[in-house]
Amino acid sequence: MSQSLHPLPAAAAADTESRCRRVMSHLSQSQMSNSQFSPTVDLSDAQGQGIHMVQNQVSDDNVDNLDFEHGCDVDKDMGMSGDEDEIPLDSKKRKKRVVTSRSPWWDHFHKFYCEKDKVQKARCKYCSREIKADPKVHGTRPLKNHFESCKNKPQEVSTNQARLSFQSVRLGEREAPLVNWRFDQERIREALSYMLVVDELPFKTVENPGFRHFMSVACPMFSIPSRRTITKDIFHMYVNERAKLKSFIKNHAQRVCITTDTWTSIQKVNYMCLTAHFIDDDWNLHKRILNFCPIIGHKSEEISKGVEKCLLEWSIDRIFTITVDNASSNDGAMVYLKKKLENWGHNILGGKYVHMRCMAHIINLVVQDGLKGKDEHEAISRIRGVKPFDGVPIESDWDRAKLLLKFLKHFYNLTLCISGSSYVTSNIVFHEICEVDLLLKRWLNSEDVELSEMARKMKEKYDKYWGSIEKMNMILYYGVILDPRHKLGFVEFSFDKLYGGIGKNDAMKERVRDGLHELFNDYKLRYGHTLQGTLESPGLSSSRVSSSSSSSKEMSMHDGGTETRRFSLQQEYMMYMTGGKDHVKSELEKYLSEDVEEYREKFDILKWWKVNTQRFPILSKMARDILAVPVSTVASEAAFSTGGRVLDAFRSSLSPKIVQAIICVQDWIRKDSKPISIEEDLSKIEMFEQELTKLGIDSTIIDI
Repeated sequence: MSQSLHPLPAAAAADTESRCRRVMSHLSQSQMSNSQFSPTVDLSDAQGQGIHMVQNQVSDDNVDNLDFEHGCDVDKDMGMSGDEDEIPLDSKKRKKRVVTSRSPWWDHFHKFYCEKDKVQKARCKYCSREIKADPKVHGTRPLKNHFESCKNKPQEVSTNQARLSFQSVRLGEREAPLVNWRFDQERIREALSYMLVVDELPFKTVENPGFRHFMSVACPMFSIPSRRTITKDIFHMYVNERAKLKSFIKNHAQRVCITTDTWTSIQKVNYMCLTAHFIDDDWNLHKRILNFCPIIGHKSEEISKGVEKCLLEWSIDRIFTITVDNASSNDGAMVYLKKKLENWGHNILGGKYVHMRCMAHIINLVVQDGLKGKDEHEAISRIRGVKPFDGVPIESDWDRAKLLLKFLKHFYNLTLCISGSSYVTSNIVFHEICEVDLLLKRWLNSEDVELSEMARKMKEKYDKYWGSIEKMNMILYYGVILDPRHKLGFVEFSFDKLYGGIGKNDAMKERVRDGLHELFNDYKLRYGHTLQGTLESPGLSSSRVSSSSSSSKEMSMHDGGTETRRFSLQQEYMMYMTGGKDHVKSELEKYLSEDVEEYREKFDILKWWKVNTQRFPILSKMARDILAVPVSTVASEAAFSTGGRVLDAFRSSLSPKIVQAIICVQDWIRKDSKPISIEEDLSKIEMFEQELTKLGIDSTIIDI
């Protein structure tokens, strides 16, 4: 067949050109429906292509049999008959139909449209290689082939198949060396939020190159959220954890003890921390930060209104005590809060024991008064090197430092003892007060003039707060009495040692005893209708006997007096056992009359009351509230240390709402109660350097 070119007749050329224009119009619409960016088609180019086809003698049969890589008939697909001569340029186009990728291979690729090559492509999530991936042209086989040969793909990418993880995971009270693991985008995001909160890392960590590189190697399938997204995740975590804690307090806390304190951040914003302490139904002591919120100022009105607002938000109205420091503004705030708690109707004895002064703050005031001497201040300054112009320490400075070390060691240990929030402190504070008083009296009689003078100054401050029983919250005595190792006898013995000889403190002992019975009767009135027991008042006991007697008489009308005779015999027996007195011992009297427990240093007082709850149902209710009382505000002040780290010079732009979310969530979800350690452990560093020396490695070139 000859391959030479011959001109076509004019009619044939016009018909061929018309059909070519229909072909190019269909091609342009097909490309638009399969591309992400819907590129425009230049119709002038289409006409030029049609003329070029005519010049190359494309026959009618060849045009009809063109393979458009879509398996479709042009005329039929466009809704036209073969006799139509041309297609209007402004013809109505078909609507774009969005097709969802159903192939699982697309889970490992990003789909995009390449403008340069005018074709749809796919980019591998693991090696970033680009592959042509038009579903109607290439299908998904290229995706499958590349994934199977990709060197950067994970060992196992199936999200349905569980795998073993060799990382130790804590499950309740034990650690599991092997656990099932499967990829879960949402759980990894939650774990990322947990890490940022617990380790106090800045939100920018998720955008740091080092972290992104680590995640690309450790888990390439994980889509790292932005800093803005992780901030929202942490706030949602705060909202969810807050709802859980609110429900837990409502259902498992009998009464709540509060500590509060204020702090000024680097932003010059005043914050107030409110911490709740309570014992749950299983006799576990809890400490939870409720709020870390901004307040206007440190005056009594701002503090009282802030505490009231927080309690209302948490729906907490059963308050037992509020522990604050000795600032005058707190005294005014407590007057307002007592009235509010009384209006809420759940106050114990009209708020008689609500105001609890921070013992750690009082100890600090006592010590500061003892160190006000000029000689002591100058000696400490020279040893510390605070003022270089004072010169180097002299021999007398070291002698004075040794004396102060011996003197202050007792108060240091005392402060540590009463500052705990993970164990009961209300049962040990009275011991410490007695120890301080006896120690100061011994130093007052010392032959060392300097030591005696310091003790005199401290004793004056001590007597201001703890010099008499009227100046102390009676809860401090009740906590010791409810310790089965001591009971009332220890308090009475301590009174004789502190305030005079034996037999000279009957009035003080009687006051403590009467106050304890008064508090027990209040609990009896509140919980007696649901628990069995009797009031210790003889009159009320008689009325109960009288009521039971009348009830028995009614029953005797039906059983011939059998129950009346039985009750009469029981009543005579009770009179015989009580020595002729018409009185039955209350739970409190039974508890005090029993022998004390053997003294052990590691004694679990909460466990003891949990075991003996059935024996003392009303008294255990009272013990549950008293043993939850914190004697210091250290729990709230510790939050300010966290706040100082969160709001450092590099993150001072955080809003108060986010600051509260971070500090509260960290307190709620952290497994242990120990705060994060910022300073290096010097002993561990020394051991590490010794190991490097043994290996012949110069530790000076290693950044520890």
